[in-house]
Amino acid sequence: MIKRLCLMLFTLLSMLGCASHQYDGMAMKDAGDGTNYNINKDTLTVQYQEFQFYPNTTKVLLKCRNVSKQLAIKY
Repeated sequence: MIKRLCLMLFTLLSMLGCASHQYDGMAMKDAGDGTNYNINKDTLTVQYQEFQFYPNTTKVLLKCRNVSKQLAIKY
């Protein structure tokens, strides 16, 4: 019984994510490598997603910042 409960709890926790759904309705363009972007007036919105078994927010932040700089230079 305990093993079954632990397995169910582990399965539930592994299915949970921390994705933001606030930009679901926004038409994003694919920039490759898990990055989507949208330019609206003077605003650049970048959405970067990557699977990480152990979350490393610094890595994601640096990747998103680098892509933002590249897109800002390009447009």
